[in-house]
Amino acid sequence: MKFIPLTQNKYAIVDDADYEWLNHYKWYASYQRGRWYARRNIFDYEKQKTTTISMHQMLLVVSIGNEVDHKDGNGLNNQRNNLRIATRADNQHNQRTQQRIKTSQYKGVHLDKQYNLWRAHIKYNGKVIHIGRYKAEKQAAMAYDVKAKELFGSFAKINIA
Repeated sequence: MKFIPLTQNKYAIVDDADYEWLNHYKWYASYQRGRWYARRNIFDYEKQKTTTISMHQMLLVVSIGNEVDHKDGNGLNNQRNNLRIATRADNQHNQRTQQRIKTSQYKGVHLDKQYNLWRAHIKYNGKVIHIGRYKAEKQAAMAYDVKAKELFGSFAKINIA
């Protein structure tokens, strides 16, 4: 494991085997959608245009319609064992919680004040699926985890490891 310095006092983590060739480029830290990423600019002299590429995109060449997912959610951890090719939908399953109702520390769980129970729910194919109501917050989180694994497989962002 090696570290490549970026701007903003950040570092990208890469495998030893990738360090030499990646370190030849000038990288910067870019904050996007709540995460930091290592990026660099490329100038196309033919088109007279600058484009941006992420370090993880350089490491895993992906076809159109696919993305690179960071398994641990850390956009600066570009070790190959942390990267995988994913569809947009797969990548979204691995996101952190973005609940509007933030009464729980767990993803897919909130306190249902009407019943004074913890409600577990999950979004799948654009629809919210009710999993159940539970006396304990952790119980609801575990029920969410079971359903997330069932629906999303290895891309599921689970609450309790």
